[in-house]
Order: sequence, then structure tokens, then C-alpha cells
Amino acid sequence: MGVVSFIIFFLTVAVIYAIFAIGTNISWGGTGLFNVSIHGMMIIGAYTTAILTTAATGTRLGGFGLPFIIGILGAMLAAGLASLLLTPFILRLKDNNYFALGCLGFAEIMRLIALQEEKITQGPMGIGMIPQPLRDLFASRFAYDLFFLVLVIVILLLVYLLVEKLIKSPWGRVLRSIREDENVSVSLGKNTLNYKIQTIIISSMLYGLGGALLAHFYTYITPNNFESLYTFIIWIMIIAGGVGNNLGAIAGALVIRLVWEGTIIAVDYLPPALATRMGDIRLFIIGLVLIIIMLRRPAGFFPESKRVSRFINKQGMLNKEEKQLELS
Repeated sequence: MGVVSFIIFFLTVAVIYAIFAIGTNISWGGTGLFNVSIHGMMIIGAYTTAILTTAATGTRLGGFGLPFIIGILGAMLAAGLASLLLTPFILRLKDNNYFALGCLGFAEIMRLIALQEEKITQGPMGIGMIPQPLRDLFASRFAYDLFFLVLVIVILLLVYLLVEKLIKSPWGRVLRSIREDENVSVSLGKNTLNYKIQTIIISSMLYGLGGALLAHFYTYITPNNFESLYTFIIWIMIIAGGVGNNLGAIAGALVIRLVWEGTIIAVDYLPPALATRMGDIRLFIIGLVLIIIMLRRPAGFFPESKRVSRFINKQGMLNKEEKQLELS
């Protein structure tokens, strides 16, 4: 039962990280935006649902005791609103490197707020007693964890189907055109700034969703649960799985989380001198796995499928009218 419980725990966290990976794949695989605000949006989502759903308390903001679904929706709304307020200003920096720095700065600000604003988040003490949906219906922890795994798998499936539908729509084709050559999209009358903002908002809402699910699964959160390291781990998942392919994002999340959890198990079999450095060894192993994948499969486990436009002429070019029709 101990082994099965560990497998359930691993799969639950991996599935939630797959939601993060799909969110990242929308912005990076879609428009080529290097969004590194993931842990900041995770914080917003996790603390929003914690404040909304926990019992009343006089030591911090919130304690409204609202239902689980309200907490989830509130987390997604809060993350989406934060990106709506932030993204238009950062995107005007034009250069993708500056955009990435702006996103990282915002995420670190969110982490520092969670760490220091004790009247809102209880600071380093964190927020505990976060309720779990339908917990009273299950007599054992094992049975409930199995139910929660099924719940997050269903949510992941819904997210995957919705995002796939978006990516394969005309909206998704415009995103790919922005990624490949933004000037072409601009020349065809597309407001690329609005498309980028929409992309980041959708990604952020998925980050908020994942952060909220982690909060309800762990039942206790602190700022240490959302360090910048996890943002870059999610990026490794995308690179390993395949940029632009949501199935690859899910596969990358499962593989990298398996490596991460495997190193935790390996601690029991290492000499004490090495066990104390397991954190560094874990990052080394993940980096090594990434290098091997990049050498063997540079496009990831599931490369993005390339589709040829049906409007390509004999010279392999599209005229302006045909491009407009393809994008619409």
C-alpha cells in the first residue's frame, strides 16, 4: 500500500504539472513568448483559493469558507486579471529577453509578497487547513487520494481538449504565424499585441488553476512551495516533451517528475555524504537527462506536427490574399 500511495502521489503532482506545461506551451509553442512568471501565477492561484475556501480566522485576510469550485474559479480569475494588468506594459518592451525579465521580476515580487505580508498570507508560516473537495465522503486517506487523482486527470483532459481546439482554430493559426514571422501577421492586419495578451491571460489562468489544485492537494502552502526553480523545471518539461505539442507537454511533465521523485527515493540508498547534497545531484541529473534528450531527440518526445498550407503555389510561396484566407 505504501508503494501504491507513493505512485498515486507522484501521478497527482505530475498531472497538475502537466497543466502548467500545457499553459506554458500556449505562450511558447503558440507565440514564442518566453513567459517565466509561472511560479508567480502559481502563488496567486494557490493563495487565492486558500483565502477563499479556508475557515474564518482573525489573523489574516480571508477565511470565507467558500466551496472548492469557487476557490478554483477565483484562482483562475485572479491570475488572469494579474496578467491582464501586467502583460500589456511588459509586451511593449518588444524584445523577448526584456519580456522574460519583466515576467521573472513580477513572479519574484509575488513570492516576496507571500513571504512578507503576514496579514494576507501569514508570511513564512503559510496557510494550512485548506479544505479538500468531498473529503468527508471517504473513510481513508488512500481512497481519497485515489479520488483526487481521478479528479485532476479529468481536469487535465478537459484542459487538453479545450487548448487543442483553440490551437487548431483560426486563432491558433494566427498565434503560430506570430511565432514564425510577426511582421507577416502585422502586414495582414492582425493586432499581434492583442493576440499575445490573450495568450498570456489563458496561460496565466491555467497556472492559477494548477496552483489552486496543488493547494487543495497539499492542504498547506508556504512561499517555499513556489520558488523560481519550479518555473524552470516546467520549461524543461516543455523542451523534453516537445515545444508546440500539448501531448508532448504532458509526456515531458510525467518524465521529469519521475526523475525528480526518483532522486528522492535514491536518497535512502546513497552514502550520507552524498545524501546531504541530493538537491544539487537532482538538478544535475535533470540537466543530464535534458542534454541526452536534446542530443537524441532535439524536437522532444512528440515534435510539433508541421502542416503545409493548401494555398502554396508552385514556387512554394503564398500571395497576400491566400495568406489572409489561411489565417482566417
